[in-house]
Amino acid sequence: IASAGTTDERTIRFVNLLSGAGLSTIIRPLPQSTIDSVLKLAALPRDGIHSSKAGGLLPAWGAVWVNGMSAARDRDGAVWQGRGLTVATGIGARFSSRFFAIAVSPFVWATQNASFKPAGPPATAGDLRNPFSRSDFDLPYRLGQGRITRVEAGETVVEGRLGSLVAGGSTGSQHWGPAEYYPLMLGTEGAGYPRVYVGANSANVFVGRVNARWSMGRMESSGLHGLAVGDRSRIVPALVGSFSPRGMPGLELGAARMFHVRWSARDLTMSTATLPFTG
Repeated sequence: IASAGTTDERTIRFVNLLSGAGLSTIIRPLPQSTIDSVLKLAALPRDGIHSSKAGGLLPAWGAVWVNGMSAARDRDGAVWQGRGLTVATGIGARFSSRFFAIAVSPFVWATQNASFKPAGPPATAGDLRNPFSRSDFDLPYRLGQGRITRVEAGETVVEGRLGSLVAGGSTGSQHWGPAEYYPLMLGTEGAGYPRVYVGANSANVFVGRVNARWSMGRMESSGLHGLAVGDRSRIVPALVGSFSPRGMPGLELGAARMFHVRWSARDLTMSTATLPFTG
């Protein structure tokens, strides 16, 4: 398992570059077929970066951050690094076969989330929105008043496989695009969101290879942006794809579309799901 944004994933992409494998790495998390191909071409053992066993426990992990002046942003997924002490820990388990894979990887995090005065125009008491983008982005400078403790589903995924085709559900992080920092669509600075998906991993179309992923999920606001209850949830249909022409190693052309629709039971329709194709 190499979740988007992790050290394991960065190692695999680095090996892919050095070995000249030329496999697609701009839609992440990377599919298991890409991980296996990179390690095989580089003649590296699968133990360590990726266990070759069909199942078992995932390594337990923990992290500690200390921010003395203010909250800090990082590629830490669902964790909010407030001012003061922040800790996170998790463990999980996985099972994988030719046609099916499941990984359950929950974790818990807690932050002191101490108060501080942000830079920028002064705000009214209790307004925790970012002073520079209060009306534009749901990006609070402080996630509520006081300490926070949360349990997250983390990098959990259930997936069915048939050749290069996949279908499943996940709450894991995603990274779309070649940029390591600040990708235009999705990155690992924020948490993954619950979604279902179907796609193709390195599908051979004779003139090259195609990677694609359609998904539909649900996003929630922070609750600190002034949106009324009932307007804070969104349905998110999305599509991302890339094409690697045959005989041109290293070249990959891609595109993505994502729509945000206010959550409503009446909008859980095929027309909403197909917005990336028709909207």
